[in-house]
Amino acid sequence: MVLNQCSDAAQRFDYLAGISRAAIEEQVTLRSHYCLWNDCLSVLVSGSRLHPSIRNGVDGILLIHRWPDAVVKALAEVLPVVSIIHRYAIDSVDHVGIDDHTGMQALVGHLVKCGYRRIGFFGYCPEVSWSTVRLSAFMGALTQFRIPFDSKTIVELSTEEVLSAQIVKEGSWGAKTKSAIDAGVDAWVCASSVTALTLRRFLAARGLNIPKDVVLTSYHGSDAGLVGEQSMTSVDITDDKLGIAALEVLVDRIAHPRSDGRSLLLTPKLVVGESTG
Repeated sequence: MVLNQCSDAAQRFDYLAGISRAAIEEQVTLRSHYCLWNDCLSVLVSGSRLHPSIRNGVDGILLIHRWPDAVVKALAEVLPVVSIIHRYAIDSVDHVGIDDHTGMQALVGHLVKCGYRRIGFFGYCPEVSWSTVRLSAFMGALTQFRIPFDSKTIVELSTEEVLSAQIVKEGSWGAKTKSAIDAGVDAWVCASSVTALTLRRFLAARGLNIPKDVVLTSYHGSDAGLVGEQSMTSVDITDDKLGIAALEVLVDRIAHPRSDGRSLLLTPKLVVGESTG
């Protein structure tokens, strides 16, 4: 079964294209369940048990987008589970994602090659696994290119803000972003395509031109939500490839339920767009 948390209109559904193609190859029957974030707990009954409609006749679960920890824990207690992109602190939940260290080296390296050395990171959120990993990879890339790390250039967002471009509550992050730009930051690495869209709107509202005044990079989804606007420089891998890999990992997990947990990371490619000139 595929459980798809789909509360944001900016979220893409290309994962399902890859999952469906792989299911044909693996001769697997798929069932899908879509759920808004506020309704995610509906897959549970009595607080912690899985709803029968989710568990009955299901051999394994693929998770798309971020699900509440309580739901993931309940799933993992009775079924093999594979999560795409999001990692959970549950050893038995396998993970298919992006090699963020390789991706961030390519992205920061591109900015350095273009002459930028005052680079900020927009979209850190300690509650979201990929955000923390990408920040770590960003800091590692700065070290590799001998650029001093400055915590004042790291802009933190809330969980809601980092997951949805529709929820923009400009508060302390707006002031910190403006302060960093005033201090000379002229290039930004965003944690995701969603956070890139939020930052683009913030910069446009202040009359800052991209890439003349400041350059901007996305991550995993170079043009998501940006129809009709200039293309974004990003590191990316197609969602259908992630979907194919996730289903293959789940099929293997079902066949070998007692094997060690695994995390499969796919290597992204640098996509140079107009947002870096």
